[in-house]
Amino acid sequence: MKTQVVLAALCSALLLGVAHAMDPAAVQEAYLKASNADSPDYFGRSVAIDGTTAVVAARNEGGNGTGGEDDNSLGQAGAAYVYEKQPDGSWLQQAYLKASNAESGDRLGDSVAISGNTIVVGAWWEDGDGSNESNNSEASAGAAYVYEKIDGVWTQTAYLKASNAETGDNFGCSVAVSGKTIVVAARGERGNGVDGEENNSAAQSGALYVFGKDGDGIWKQEAYLKASNAEASDGLGDGFASDRRATARLVLASSATVSIHGNTIVAGAQGEDGNGVDGEDNNDATDSGAAYVFVKEGGVWSQQAYLKASNTEAGDSFGNSVSVWGDTVVVGAPLEGGNGTDGESDNSATNAGAAYVFVRDELGNWTQQAYLKASNADAEDIFGRAVSVFYDTVVVGARQEDSGDPEDGTDNSASEAGAAYVYTRDEDGNWTQQSYLKASNVEGGDYFGNAIAISGQYAMVGAQFEDADKNGDGGENDNNDAAGAGAAYIFHLPFVTLPPDPDTGNGRAIRRPDLHIGTSWNRLKGDNRYDRRKASRLQTVNLPGRIFRNHTANVKLVLENDGNRRDTYRLSVKGTSNPGIMVKAFASGKGGRRNVSGAMKRKGYACSLAPGESERVMYQVKTGRYWAGAMNGNGRRLNRFAFSLKGSGKTDVGEMVTRFR
Repeated sequence: MKTQVVLAALCSALLLGVAHAMDPAAVQEAYLKASNADSPDYFGRSVAIDGTTAVVAARNEGGNGTGGEDDNSLGQAGAAYVYEKQPDGSWLQQAYLKASNAESGDRLGDSVAISGNTIVVGAWWEDGDGSNESNNSEASAGAAYVYEKIDGVWTQTAYLKASNAETGDNFGCSVAVSGKTIVVAARGERGNGVDGEENNSAAQSGALYVFGKDGDGIWKQEAYLKASNAEASDGLGDGFASDRRATARLVLASSATVSIHGNTIVAGAQGEDGNGVDGEDNNDATDSGAAYVFVKEGGVWSQQAYLKASNTEAGDSFGNSVSVWGDTVVVGAPLEGGNGTDGESDNSATNAGAAYVFVRDELGNWTQQAYLKASNADAEDIFGRAVSVFYDTVVVGARQEDSGDPEDGTDNSASEAGAAYVYTRDEDGNWTQQSYLKASNVEGGDYFGNAIAISGQYAMVGAQFEDADKNGDGGENDNNDAAGAGAAYIFHLPFVTLPPDPDTGNGRAIRRPDLHIGTSWNRLKGDNRYDRRKASRLQTVNLPGRIFRNHTANVKLVLENDGNRRDTYRLSVKGTSNPGIMVKAFASGKGGRRNVSGAMKRKGYACSLAPGESERVMYQVKTGRYWAGAMNGNGRRLNRFAFSLKGSGKTDVGEMVTRFR
């Protein structure tokens, strides 16, 4: 039984915008400042974005949460700010988030994450023991705060603590969220991974805590994760540099060191010492770093992979930043020393930094796919301090890059101004740098690129040391009246030109913004056209990003039996991000038109087709991201294809045809 997946008809221009090809350069769309910008708030310390909602944290902001935004009575209490894109294209602040138990020094905002209508913010210096919010008996135990958008208002709905909260655990140093699952890292947690949560024999080995949202809307801890080779000072989930790992300029630096997408978590441990050759128990490469992949199967979280760089060396800090999307993981190693021209073994550019891309096959095995370097790699750029991946696009930050000219990456007139780099993957798995991003008001010491996030057509970059006050013009702000106030920048990534549609031929290439179509039927050769294993990887239909939300869209899926015997097929659809909810589904074929909504929501709709017969299934879903899959009578997954629906009203996305042989 073999398959073909084709996108037979795409949606209208109303759904996707004007179709045209663009120059590969990304364009800065917004320059964000806090409504109460002050020195030194470090606004842009961490950033997150999902669709057209962006979050920026300012871990040094001093408001007490009750006296308004201009109150500064609680130094370094921290805050987060929510922005949404307006119909006119502007990004406006919608919310100012504070902890319900805000106190001086808690540093809310060293980490932030968003998924749909859920925001998570870490406060790794919070002192509670978990008994109640006002307790301060465990210094720097840490906490995380959950905010949800309810009736258009962002409201705190949870205060998360580790089940084994203790002094110095730094729970909340990094956070991640995907749908109804939250992950919080505690870089200072001391368990050795063998004797349970109460063991404290491996200082600063680090741990992850997974929280799930139950049917009553309550967030509950469902897992406590440790690295399989946990040792003291490995720092699982540690995105903070220390004196022993780097130069003084890296101290007080943070990055996202835990990431989740669906049922996959990746976490970095930049202090891990393995050399990548002799297995997990080898400690021959001090602080080379590692990353760990955890997956949820049968309701249980377990480690799936232990990742090391192909050119592992001591002191690289591999795992200082991580990001996962689907079967792709990106890991930053900001202290790697390659110059970008003489191969992976070169070490002539101290602390230039690198990023590594890993991919997962159908058996769950991870292999390194790419070794990414900046086009203008230079010593001390710290490329890889922040990374983010979305489908086939990766953005990497180099916050100490020195160019003062956005058009000239070799100019070094603005020391530590910072930069970001955009890479895209082609159908053969090759990664190419597409854009070199600089702030519109570039200045030395801003640390543009210290935080990175990407969602759909938008890339977001934080510059925590940018110095402008809140009274700028909202575009380019060249005053320096608030040292370290911080800023964030949003870039619109270029449209992509798609390969030809298989059913319309090479002469009618499809070009739409924010779409990716995998290898087309007419590009496959020989047996690859009917290879079940390759089909799900090479013939994926991806429509990433969302323009409109809270609407419905119609999708038609066509099953055709091109084989020589009757078989039964089961079609299922599952949402992977809010608001992934199917509204209704109908099937039409030899048996007429039938409502199959119940079957699709449970185990999938099953239909029996003789050779040459076909069945059409139309289902209506709220806009969001989904994957669909088909199974034959033997329970083998024949194919799967991911897509993201976006549109206003009930707009047809088109037909996705799956033919079986």
